[in-house]
Amino acid sequence: MPSQVQYHRERVLWAGKAHRLGLSAVVLYLAQYSLLLVAGCAPVLEAVLPPEKAELEVEVQALVNEHVARVQTSPEDARTHATLGLVYEANEMWSSAVQCFANAAELDSENALWEFHRAICLERAGHRDQELELLQALLPRLDELAALHQRLGAALLEDGQLAEAEREFRRAGELAPSNPEPVVGCAQVLVMRGDAAQARDLLVRVVMQNPDYKEARYALGLALHELGMEDQARREMALGVGAEPRSLADPLTAEKESYAVSTRELLRRGLALITRREFPGAVALLERAAAKRENGARVLGSLAWAYLGALEYEKARVTAIRVTELDAAEPKAYLTLAFACLGLERADDALLFVERALELAPDEAEVHYTNGRVLGARGEFDKARVALARAIELDQHDLRFPVYLGRVELETGLVAQAVARFRATLHLDPGHLPARTNLARALLVAGDFDAARVEIDAIRRISPNHPKLAGLEKGLEMFTK
Repeated sequence: MPSQVQYHRERVLWAGKAHRLGLSAVVLYLAQYSLLLVAGCAPVLEAVLPPEKAELEVEVQALVNEHVARVQTSPEDARTHATLGLVYEANEMWSSAVQCFANAAELDSENALWEFHRAICLERAGHRDQELELLQALLPRLDELAALHQRLGAALLEDGQLAEAEREFRRAGELAPSNPEPVVGCAQVLVMRGDAAQARDLLVRVVMQNPDYKEARYALGLALHELGMEDQARREMALGVGAEPRSLADPLTAEKESYAVSTRELLRRGLALITRREFPGAVALLERAAAKRENGARVLGSLAWAYLGALEYEKARVTAIRVTELDAAEPKAYLTLAFACLGLERADDALLFVERALELAPDEAEVHYTNGRVLGARGEFDKARVALARAIELDQHDLRFPVYLGRVELETGLVAQAVARFRATLHLDPGHLPARTNLARALLVAGDFDAARVEIDAIRRISPNHPKLAGLEKGLEMFTK
């Protein structure tokens, strides 16, 4: 195939001949068109480079160099341009990513996902109007893609088109019914329409199932503010500080994230895995981030929490101590230390750390919950109940708090109170398995074996491989022989 330079040289020669021979513009056009046919019709597009003056981490620069070289080797290959675009997108070089996806679409217009990712990067580069226009144009081609409808809903909401935004969020919810993001979008529309009560009801359910979903908590705070519930609104908005919109995945998301090698992106992905309770994967990502930036308190704090979730208690303890050396006023580091010490069966040390967290953040629900856990482990059950009641007062939507309080009540012989608490929790969230497993256990202790059997059957239907199911079935069999 002729090179781009050859093509331009031939084009100039044809123009010169046409001028000398007095050929018409039409004949010149036909001559050029014939040349394109000989060349294979495909334009040759250069590799897009990173933004000027971009200071890239070594690992990011190496990845960019690798994929730029691939484009230079095969400039006619749309996929190589699109892959370079995903590399730029993953590492937040939005303008470069936009051009890469445009090049890929010019070479092969069949793959609408490249245009979808161009729209994503246009928005991140500050071109919201262009994003909205492109998403609307893609709608007929990607009507079954929930991620497109969710993103279009967000763009329409930003543009003030409330009815259209709600339509798109609802369509996203139909296509991805197990994901909370479209529900949050619908609730945001309801708040802007003035229907804060309905928005609150939707968001309460989301927050109960996803207590760490900051965008949902902030939206709930706005709904409560509109309803005049100022104290609760302030708490929810404080819990949602720093919220970033969460987007549904599309078929290119996993590949894109595999190219996210900057410290910021490794941290973002690690935190997302922690939220989904995928702790081993979070550890792997955050260890890479920590190796790149050893003195980053936020990275180390997140890594310590991931170690804790992965039950690597000593690693969690050592890493959290490094965080306190970098930032002695970070309460979450002391909570991590407290839980790590509980895992290592060092409850006295755990109490010292949680007391420090209480000094730093006396109005944080998580701190009082951790205090209740530590006091319970030490056998100080009356104090534990007080601490857990305070946690519930500060955050009524995190169902870990009443479930653990119910466990303390059960351990101290307050069986009827425990049963009532677990049932109240399940009324709020019927799918909450910790509440259901603890209710089954409490009913066995209470001697209500028929009711216990109902709960055990429900656990078997919901989660047939639940680790506590076998023990509950054995307990029921032992009591009902």
